[in-house]
Amino acid sequence: MDVAGRKVWVVLARSVSVPQCPEKPGIIRVKNYKQSLAIESDGKTGSKVYMYYFDNPGGMIPSWLVNWAAKHGNHIIDLYIRVESMIPQEAKVA
Repeated sequence: MDVAGRKVWVVLARSVSVPQCPEKPGIIRVKNYKQSLAIESDGKTGSKVYMYYFDNPGGMIPSWLVNWAAKHGNHIIDLYIRVESMIPQEAKVA
């Protein structure tokens, strides 16, 4: 869509029940999932991404995943800070 002369793409997703794909014992299935994503062009060579994400795994999160997130979470934050620092000040939204 076009908003104030800028191109914006929107993606909406949510969980659905699919009887052809039944649950399996011992496997955690996310039953409640929502995602909203908007990508806005800056009209030049960049874009802004806005995302809302929620899921409820409905069970215990495996320890290997918790350990991975604890180990790599700071790297993701560091990457975000580095990318944000490359954006010119005049292009940032107040």
